[in-house]
Amino acid sequence: MRVSVIIPTLNEGERIRELLRSLKKAPYPDKEIIVVDGGSRDDTVEIAREEGARVLQEEGPAKGPGNAKNQGARAAGGEVVCFVDADERGVNEGFFESAMRHFRDPGVVAVLTRLELLPSTPFRKWYLSVRVSTFSKLADSGLYGPSLSFTFIRRDLFLKLGGFPPTGAGEDDALNLRLRKYLDSHPSKRWVYEPNAVRFDGSALTLREYFRQSVWYGRSAIPYLKTSERGFPHKLMIAMAPLLYTVSLSSLFLVPLSRWFLLPFLLYLPKLALLVWDTLKDRKIHRFLTPFMDLVKGYGHLWGLLKYLAKRGASRG
Repeated sequence: MRVSVIIPTLNEGERIRELLRSLKKAPYPDKEIIVVDGGSRDDTVEIAREEGARVLQEEGPAKGPGNAKNQGARAAGGEVVCFVDADERGVNEGFFESAMRHFRDPGVVAVLTRLELLPSTPFRKWYLSVRVSTFSKLADSGLYGPSLSFTFIRRDLFLKLGGFPPTGAGEDDALNLRLRKYLDSHPSKRWVYEPNAVRFDGSALTLREYFRQSVWYGRSAIPYLKTSERGFPHKLMIAMAPLLYTVSLSSLFLVPLSRWFLLPFLLYLPKLALLVWDTLKDRKIHRFLTPFMDLVKGYGHLWGLLKYLAKRGASRG
């Protein structure tokens, strides 16, 4: 059974070679690698071609990862499509063989894989500690729901479900909801989790990248609100929660003007209490960087949201 690996790219020349070589090195007899480029101004396309990938130029008015993945899936020659993000560092040796064996069972329609976060920089170590914090676990279980997303899916089902919405961010969440509804109505079908198929995440390695990532999510917030199939309170919190950090933490700087500015800070106190609790348990003092990083995230999100609104305003004018 043939598998088509689809990678959306935009200015990923610094790391795309490492990812492509890792994908090629992982053994599997019948695979193709498709890079769908959104208009890179660096050497992403040249490197992808040098490494033997099939390169497509992204088309359509709503460019972004979701749109690029859909285009790649439509052009794919495999019965199974595998989606990999360009900021991932690579995969383990058994990635394809351990995942693709499940598709011998006609009842399996998708395979979830394990994402391993690499503590490669001091900033990344803080980032990892936050990902496993009590606050994050509560948010994942209560707000986002199951955090795992499929990596492999049968191509015909992917197209039948309509592919990813072109939201820019959050496209995995939207299609996962649709896939769960499909599985609920088709008891003979299922997805499986394969822990021996591992992807190595390389996003947000530095403070700058973290800010850029936050800007990207801010630009995608309103499209996500429009297209997400979640209930409105849930998707509103997912799309706009970083703005609460901006308001609550920034209010502290205004306390000398009036004590009333302490009131917005109360919104942050539950997270701060859990932060102190985790630090007392594991003695990881770098957790106390979290309020500063939440400010970075909040202002990045706000900047991205303003850029989106300005672009929409300009296009209407």
